[in-house]
Amino acid sequence: MILPIVVEHDVMMLNFTSDRLMVFDGISGEKGSSKRIGTLQNGMNNFLRKMGITFRQDPRTLRPRVNKKDSQLDKKQKSNGNYFLAA
Repeated sequence: MILPIVVEHDVMMLNFTSDRLMVFDGISGEKGSSKRIGTLQNGMNNFLRKMGITFRQDPRTLRPRVNKKDSQLDKKQKSNGNYFLAA
């Protein structure tokens, strides 16, 4: 079975086209590492935790939206470890 691999930097595109995600970390072209391929939810949580931002999914348009830093929802999601909430 051949599985396609998509390298993408647009969160919205990832949300609509992916069901699994692999997050890479390190210094580009020098040293890097990755974790196992995981669900979109887990991969986005790992990535967004490193970036220090939280996303919610707009219930009407289903588009990912960045929460305002230190907003009530941002603080709640961070305390629960849910950096990416999909509707």
